[in-house]
Amino acid sequence: ACDLDSTNGNGGWCGGTFKGITRKLPYIKGMGFDCIWISPPIDSTDYTGYFGRNFFKINRQWGTQQDLKMLSYYVHKLNMCLVFDLVTNHVRNLQVNQTALPKGDVVPVVPFSKGEYYHQLNKTPGTTFEQYVLQPPPYASSATGSNDALEKGVKAGQFACGPDNADITYCSCFPGNSGQECPG
Repeated sequence: ACDLDSTNGNGGWCGGTFKGITRKLPYIKGMGFDCIWISPPIDSTDYTGYFGRNFFKINRQWGTQQDLKMLSYYVHKLNMCLVFDLVTNHVRNLQVNQTALPKGDVVPVVPFSKGEYYHQLNKTPGTTFEQYVLQPPPYASSATGSNDALEKGVKAGQFACGPDNADITYCSCFPGNSGQECPG
């Protein structure tokens, strides 16, 4: 088991590589699975792959581009499918060598290196991208009533959300979510 609290120097990464998955494919297939869905394999600022830094590079902790190609080859050879999870809207908080960049600096995000490439929900006219990212984040769920519940929870200090939280890009504590970072 991986103890995330003990991986501080490793960005929360708990191990696992493309080669390791490739070695386990016969076992996975034997269990009756016909598809594998992996976390985003891209270079990112954390272990999950959801905070992309360079969408054209492979997460080096997982292996090389060739390792990923071999995984794909053997998955397909076993008549299985391989799905990459990829979320291009998660790119904050940005870091270089584990040092946070100034807010709004998206230059290191490849290929999304300009503010105008980003949808800016509820942006005030005349506001720069740098000013926009200093605002509280738009809420994650647009379901009826969710925004009100989120806003009240944020104001009451119940939710640890937003661009200043190293663990969460946008608030994920909307009603119905029971993630470990959410109360109750």
